[in-house]
Amino acid sequence: MQLFGFTLLRNGVKYDYCFKESLRSLSAITKNITIALGNSEDTTEAELTEFTNLVIVPTIWDEAIRKSGLILSLQTNIALNTLRNETRNLGNAWGFYLQADEVLHEEDYELIKKDIEFADKNGYDAVAFRYNHFWLHHNQIAVGKKWYPLEVRAIKLKSEIQSEKDAQGFSGINKIYESDAFIYHYGHVRQKEKYILKKEEFHKLYHTSNLELVKASQKEEKNYRKGNFLAFLGSHPLVMKERILRFGDIFANITPQIFYILNRTQQELNLKEIKVDKIDLKIINSYSECEKNLRKTNMVILKPNFWDRILYPSKVRSRPDSHLGKNWTLEHLIMLKISEKLILNDNNK
Repeated sequence: MQLFGFTLLRNGVKYDYCFKESLRSLSAITKNITIALGNSEDTTEAELTEFTNLVIVPTIWDEAIRKSGLILSLQTNIALNTLRNETRNLGNAWGFYLQADEVLHEEDYELIKKDIEFADKNGYDAVAFRYNHFWLHHNQIAVGKKWYPLEVRAIKLKSEIQSEKDAQGFSGINKIYESDAFIYHYGHVRQKEKYILKKEEFHKLYHTSNLELVKASQKEEKNYRKGNFLAFLGSHPLVMKERILRFGDIFANITPQIFYILNRTQQELNLKEIKVDKIDLKIINSYSECEKNLRKTNMVILKPNFWDRILYPSKVRSRPDSHLGKNWTLEHLIMLKISEKLILNDNNK
């Protein structure tokens, strides 16, 4: 099985996309990357000279297409169909799609390749991945129902699959395998002035009148204010290091402490996958194993019963708020619950 990348890009510098970080991460798992490069008004094309593995397809965006973000799927399909033509003589080639604000974590590279190989051998024609959506800062993630919890990003090239609508997903899929690897989405973490400009221009891909643009912007802001946001306690992809330092984001100054994990799931936990600086974890089987004064602040309950939810409430559920999501892995669920506790503890000081 051979893996190739494909994507679209336009005005990456103008709108402060992390497109170079995205391409670097995608390059690590793919043979080459086919990119539909739109007519940009900045230095995006020059910035791509550092990459030697790109197949660049120059395109002109039709500014008259201002409905449902369709121009995005049209451009994505230019890259996809070019890649299909280039790999038509290969037996079982797959394509991996990343948008210009999506990045892969090096810790997931092997899992991604393993899951795509499994999908290829077992009759799947697409693989969906989980998402970390970062909100305004690199140290905060969105977990509310307005945020998609997983999307297809790997597809079998010898298929009828095509990008659809605003290129968030694909149509023509017969069978999807769901991976536990994550896509890191940084679309809402940009230089402030470029973020505002990007949002204004982005809405023009969906609406034709000024009234529609204003209404769409107001609705978006209202939805975001309702969002459920948590501190991000995990690590970022190494390719993002310089960009994050440039933003100067300050991460939580966590006091060394123990968190007690009350595990009622009867499933084994891999504590090595839970990497939170200065936090030690201890698995317990009952309340009595945790000091009484720490139960509300430093105890995480997996599979809580009725009385657990009354005595030790948590807004973090076992699955994303979106109906599209599947259950979190236990390790990721623990990370989210610890994040919630740390925020509550900090607010109560």
